[in-house]
Amino acid sequence: MNIADDVQVIVGQVQGTINGVMLPKILLVSNVSKSRQDVRHVSCSLSGMPTPIRNWLQFVEPLTTPLYWAGAEEKAGSVNGLTLTKGKFNLSTLIKYGSGQQLMIEHVGRGVNEKGVLVMDVKMNGSTPRYPSGTRIYIPDYKELFVQTGAYVQRMIYCKLNRFILPFFLFFLFL
Repeated sequence: MNIADDVQVIVGQVQGTINGVMLPKILLVSNVSKSRQDVRHVSCSLSGMPTPIRNWLQFVEPLTTPLYWAGAEEKAGSVNGLTLTKGKFNLSTLIKYGSGQQLMIEHVGRGVNEKGVLVMDVKMNGSTPRYPSGTRIYIPDYKELFVQTGAYVQRMIYCKLNRFILPFFLFFLFL
């Protein structure tokens, strides 16, 4: 059995400062499971996040990117991020919002512990648009093709905020 089959839980501590507010202790927990049809499912939860911060992070999808990358199904000789790195990695993501704010997210994979749990740290620093409670953010379905030509990847996503379209740009750096 390979490491990707053995790891079923990913845990992380989320720290940092967003919009000038120091984050409280936030725990990220992810479960990786397989269905009877041998399809992988990755679920994630964050606990300890206050409501105002939760509103600001409504569509900060890169917060969970390594969870899906590490837990992805391996097919036709391909490997997922966990098998590739043995759980030791650095991923930096810079989000640039169309409204001018920037948020840096840094993930550090610490490896798989003696209990078979992938452990990682997440640091977030910067600013996001300050969405009030009740703001509806919608990201329409989209498909992406990542072509990595080195350690750097760039992508742009448009989301709908109430009635307005708001682009945001993501810059990934794998180390």
